[in-house]
Amino acid sequence: MEGSDETYLAAGTLAGIVVVTFTSEAYHGVETSSQAVVHERMLETTADGTQIDERRHWEPASAITTVLDAETKTNILHFGTVGGYTLAMVPTLLHNEDSFFQPPWKHSFDDIRERFDIDRDLGGLAVGRLWGLASYGEFVVAAVTIQPGDMIEYRTATEERTTLIFSRARSQITELDDTAMHPTIPDRSADYLGAKRETVLGYILFFKDGKFDKQPWSHKILYATACCAIVESHDTDLLSQARKALKWLANKIPANLTEEINKCSTPGSTIGAKSAKELSGPGQLVFEKCEICDTGIAWYSGREAQCVEGHVFVRCGLTSLSIQDPGISKFCSVCATEYLNEDLVEASYGTDIPEATRILFDAFDTCIYCNGKFCA
Repeated sequence: MEGSDETYLAAGTLAGIVVVTFTSEAYHGVETSSQAVVHERMLETTADGTQIDERRHWEPASAITTVLDAETKTNILHFGTVGGYTLAMVPTLLHNEDSFFQPPWKHSFDDIRERFDIDRDLGGLAVGRLWGLASYGEFVVAAVTIQPGDMIEYRTATEERTTLIFSRARSQITELDDTAMHPTIPDRSADYLGAKRETVLGYILFFKDGKFDKQPWSHKILYATACCAIVESHDTDLLSQARKALKWLANKIPANLTEEINKCSTPGSTIGAKSAKELSGPGQLVFEKCEICDTGIAWYSGREAQCVEGHVFVRCGLTSLSIQDPGISKFCSVCATEYLNEDLVEASYGTDIPEATRILFDAFDTCIYCNGKFCA
């Protein structure tokens, strides 16, 4: 213990824990007349006042760590077995029965086990397993799993789940706890967001060495990426490649993309909404239209889209396509940036878009702006 004259060595035993106490001088190799003191604590015994104190079971230890108690500035030892038997103690008060208590994360552990038991009608036979403990500062985290205890369990890989439970040395963490560990606030400055967006635009436009006929992108995605580069980027290489992409699309479809090609020379420009005639011709392969009123959608931002009648939609953070159906998107769990969900877009876009989005999400499997995980 830091600042103490004594040193404590803790080790797990079968269904218990042993703490050896000796002087700090002995720890540093200085001869001393003081003898080490061994204290063993069993998690469960058969003693009832008349019987011999024996172990009730022989559970091996699976997790042990120390965590700082911010209030008392002392280290608290947290301990557990693979079968879910747990204990917390204050090493400096080993001979005081009040120094032993259940760790605060045990309450959440029991709640998870009980919910699992009730959901599967196991009659109280669900078993909790503790696989590890780790600490940082005044916080401790326990890794646990739950299984049925009276039958062979069959589950798929998607059902495999390890739960992490966070707490303090002596108290649980609540949702309203202002001092709990919060994720770092992502940088939302225009320069930072622009640089991250250009990374995606460059990946799409220069994929397969910029050979558009070999790229897996749909015409819609390639067109949207080129338009996003015109509206949002000032990178000359990116705008040059966007011009090449638009020229290739104009010849491939064919469609009149003169406005877009000319505006590659004036970054930061906007691209007007297309007319009904343009939306019904070959250009429908690349141009977006509002699913509510069937009017064209202008390009003025890489983050949102607006049709002629004023309907506003969010643009996908990867494909730059407008997300007009809220049921086909997913979000970053940290910064809430919205993205198309590659598993749900086929009904709205056909088969080309899902294939392309899967390739993109394989390359960018976390949020491009903050590396947050995606959630539905």
